[in-house]
Amino acid sequence: MRTLHSSAWALTFCLLIGQHAMAAGLNISLQAGVPGRQQSATSSQKAQPALAVKRGETFLAKWSASNPGTAPLSNITLHVFLDREGVIKPGRDALYETAVVLDFRAGGQSSGEFRMPLHEPGSYVLRVETIGARTPDGRESFTAMRVTVP
Repeated sequence: MRTLHSSAWALTFCLLIGQHAMAAGLNISLQAGVPGRQQSATSSQKAQPALAVKRGETFLAKWSASNPGTAPLSNITLHVFLDREGVIKPGRDALYETAVVLDFRAGGQSSGEFRMPLHEPGSYVLRVETIGARTPDGRESFTAMRVTVP
C-alpha cells in the first residue's frame, strides 16, 4: 500500500513539473539598435520599449529564444518581423520577415539577427513570436519593440 501511495505521489509530481514546463513557454529576448543607441526587450516584460532611429541609419536586431523547461518542445515556429505599427501579422510590404521551425531540447536555445538601413519614415513594430508553443492557457511567447523613424 505504501508503494502505491509513493508511486501516485511521484506521478502527480511529474505531471505538475510537466505542466509547469509547458506553462513556461519559451523565453525570448530581443536587442535592437544603431551605433550609440540600444534597446532591449524580453518576453517577461509587460511594457513595450521604443527605439528612435534616424533615417538612413543601419538598424541591427538580435534575438534569442530558450526553453527553460525540463521537457523538449518540437516543431516550434520562431517568427520575426519588422512592419508598420498597428499590424498584428506582417503584410506583403513588411520591411523584414523570417520564420524557422525548430526543436528545443530542455535548456536549448536558438538565436538570429538581421541588419538593414531604415530609410522610410514611420512607426514600426519589431516582433519575435512563437507559433505552435502555446501554453495551457492558450498564449504564445513573444516580445516586441516600437521603432520610430522621424
